Amino acid sequence: MKVTGLAVTAALVLAVGGLAAWSQPASKPASTQPATAKEAKKSLYDRLGGADGIATVIDDFVPRVATNPVITANPQVAASLAKASVPGIKFKLTAQVCDVTGGPWKYAGRGMKEAHANLNISEAEWNAGVADLRASLDKFHVPTAEQDELIGLIATTRKDIVMPTDTK
Repeated sequence: MKVTGLAVTAALVLAVGGLAAWSQPASKPASTQPATAKEAKKSLYDRLGGADGIATVIDDFVPRVATNPVITANPQVAASLAKASVPGIKFKLTAQVCDVTGGPWKYAGRGMKEAHANLNISEAEWNAGVADLRASLDKFHVPTAEQDELIGLIATTRKDIVMPTDTK
């Protein structure tokens, strides 16, 4: 299956502690554990596990978005997903998340407005993408504070991705 780089971000809505922290036992959820002062000073990139941790979440997230019936019901998004490369979208999305969270990678893809201009992304599709991202973050036991911080960063792109209701 192909997925367009920014159709996923669109769906994302576009879009995690370290990988070891993500695998904490379910009996003690990571989201209930307070961050130490030292951890709080780390960048979100570092608290998400760096590029490897972020890539792990993105690897789970992309197929969720690409098969989400709310998102794929949009014919423009479905057509865009059918043309794109899954590995390419995972790479671009990983680079983008690494960039916005304070990592060393710099996202060099198209801007969100340009990438999503003809996709007619709705509020419902945006929300479905955010829910998919939360599901992937939850799967790896990413603490709530880091989830909220990441989704807050992604939310800054909403205005460039979601089509205003009055222009549909």
